[in-house]
Amino acid sequence: MHCFVTGVTGFIGKRPVKALLAWRGTTVHFLICPGSEGKLADLYGF
Repeated sequence: MHCFVTGVTGFIGKRPVKALLAWRGTTVHFLICPGSEGKLADLYGF
């Protein structure tokens, strides 16, 4: 499955993206605002 999600570093957006990333075989593409790159580590579990 391929997904495109916006707002992934926000309060609501990070929860469904974490669930999508946990599914095997899912590719998640997302759009983030400049300056939010530092919040991506949370999504990947680093």
